[in-house]
Amino acid sequence: MTTIPELETERLRLRGWTESDIEPWARLIFADPEVTRFLPGSDVSPLERTQRFYNYCVNHWANRGYGIWAVTDRATGGFMGECGLNYIDDLDEVELDYSLAQAYWGQGYATEAARAATGHGFETLGLPRLIALTFRDNIGSRKVMERAGFEYENDVHVFGSDLMLHGNTPDRFRTTVTV
Repeated sequence: MTTIPELETERLRLRGWTESDIEPWARLIFADPEVTRFLPGSDVSPLERTQRFYNYCVNHWANRGYGIWAVTDRATGGFMGECGLNYIDDLDEVELDYSLAQAYWGQGYATEAARAATGHGFETLGLPRLIALTFRDNIGSRKVMERAGFEYENDVHVFGSDLMLHGNTPDRFRTTVTV
């Protein structure tokens, strides 16, 4: 069994998944059309999509030793979304991945989580590079990427979508971000 490290920031706790996360994850992320319009498509119910992603995340941690965390409010423990590191076979790259419930947009939570996960990737795991992907019209996500030290590199077609690829390195992260 893989031990998933917890990360804490001023306001957030990034922790391993539990089955009790499935319901709020489905309701707050995958059942909200405003959130899912910025996620690659799916033809299954929000609950089935969440269950698949939950299984994927648990297996990713077990197989790679890193992965995506549940993001919770540090003070209340309330579920807010997800953030972490995801290996993308098609690109042979490790991606910073995040999505938060709409109620938490525009308050710096995504940036806080993204910086913590990116710092873990570079400082703890020793990764030489990370990428982040987003749809061109997802201005909020692009701002999060920039605040976490990522810079636009090129467009890619992955997950059946045309996405913008942003890259980051340990040196850029250290010189552009104070965690």
